[in-house]
Amino acid sequence: TIYDVSGRLVKSVPLTTNSLSFGTDLQPGIYFLKVDGVNIGKVVKVGK
Repeated sequence: TIYDVSGRLVKSVPLTTNSLSFGTDLQPGIYFLKVDGVNIGKVVKVGK
């Protein structure tokens, strides 16, 4: 799940593999990528 710096949901992307490519359609800026899974839960700050 991708959120903007205001905490608004930007995009929800299902995680089906160990690799994920996203963001080609996003405007430049700072985003937060939240990954939730069976054995993982992490938020990562990313910039585009």
